[in-house]
Amino acid sequence: MPHFSLVIIGSGSGNVLVPDDRAQGPVALIESGAFGGTCINRGCIPSKILIQTAQVAEQVRHAPEFGIEARLTGVDWPAIRDRTFTRTDWHSAAGRRHRAESDKVTLIEVFTAPQIATVGAREQDLARGQYWIHPALTEVVENALLKLPLDPDARRRA
Repeated sequence: MPHFSLVIIGSGSGNVLVPDDRAQGPVALIESGAFGGTCINRGCIPSKILIQTAQVAEQVRHAPEFGIEARLTGVDWPAIRDRTFTRTDWHSAAGRRHRAESDKVTLIEVFTAPQIATVGAREQDLARGQYWIHPALTEVVENALLKLPLDPDARRRA
């Protein structure tokens, strides 16, 4: 059975915690579903694409206010849906490929019961979202977390 100093469950935001320095110990990333978590696949990204599409339709409705003749004569929902998920699927596949080809992490794509990991002398119930960080990686994980913007508008102001 392989030993990992850090195991990340899910390829969402935890994916950014993979240390750049392999000397910290071997890292495993477990993801059996769509790569990139909720944000890329069902949340932030598809929502923003759909909102932008709606804003374009709204701009067309107000075009005459700018002296532009334009009318919204129809909406092709299948095309909007396909455009949205073609983009998210591309990002998900690219993220999976990047981690699969990386020498910094072991990508584990199947995760089956029992969902218990032995950590030192203790067992951790992974299904309940409990985690344990190897003491040698504590600083690496803390530094990675400090890089995450807590304020969603922080990137715009930076």
